[in-house]
Amino acid sequence: ADNWNLTPPLKYNPSWPGAVVGDNGGFIEGNAVIAPNGELYNILRYSTDKGYPRYGLAGVLKGDIDDPDKQLEFYKFIKYLFCAARGVLA
Repeated sequence: ADNWNLTPPLKYNPSWPGAVVGDNGGFIEGNAVIAPNGELYNILRYSTDKGYPRYGLAGVLKGDIDDPDKQLEFYKFIKYLFCAARGVLA
């Protein structure tokens, strides 16, 4: 579709601050959102069932609103209920 963009993949890095400790599958899926401040983010469910903590986190990647085809960058992890299943932001 004309209104879709695909950014280059960003490989999960277990050394990102706040990442689950131990084995995990990285990010599962996400949704792009525009924050109230106008910034572009992708909030992603996170496979944490084999690490610690086993639940409660989602990954946030930051996009470039002026260049939506540019590769996303790691921003931070946030509290997120039901990371292995769809949930709500905490």
